[in-house]
Amino acid sequence: MKIIDKLSNTRYLNKTDKIMYYERVFKLQEECSKFDMFQSLGRECEEFNDNELHCYYGEDETVGSIRFKHTFYFFHGNTCIIYYKSRHDRIVKVLVKSPEDEWRATGYVENETTYNQGCSGIIINTTNVEVYYWWDVDWMQCGDNDSGTHAKPGSWWKTVYNDISGIYELVAKKSVDYVFDNIYSTYEKNQKI
Repeated sequence: MKIIDKLSNTRYLNKTDKIMYYERVFKLQEECSKFDMFQSLGRECEEFNDNELHCYYGEDETVGSIRFKHTFYFFHGNTCIIYYKSRHDRIVKVLVKSPEDEWRATGYVENETTYNQGCSGIIINTTNVEVYYWWDVDWMQCGDNDSGTHAKPGSWWKTVYNDISGIYELVAKKSVDYVFDNIYSTYEKNQKI
């Protein structure tokens, strides 16, 4: 790999790390919830169009030794953001797939006796690589949270940055502020002064 390519990848990795700042991801989840964008995934395998934002919700999923009450999935382009949340424990994970593949996922039920309205979790059927983690969890359940981030170096960072930026942009376009800003910018252009 050329030095120029490594520098470019590092630059986009740093830019991605800034937009993946955990408070921004929390706000993204809250905005999507406010706009009622999350849905439960059925048991049939579904494919997602890369150009659209697909938001799914899971419950009671286990990561390592921690059971998370809520899991939020954001699929867009070649990137998937997964946000696990339970009380004070949180994990944010970014997956990337091959550009030739489509995202495919299936819902599953962890415990058949608790099945009521939908599936509790999601299985991603597309081959992918986990490229980014942020965590703030109490791994040992002794009251002390451990926080940190980890990112894999690679040539995917420009694509990941563009996809995540696209997620934020698509959600922002649903906000009232954005709609009114567009209305007034058009209104001001049409005013005769």
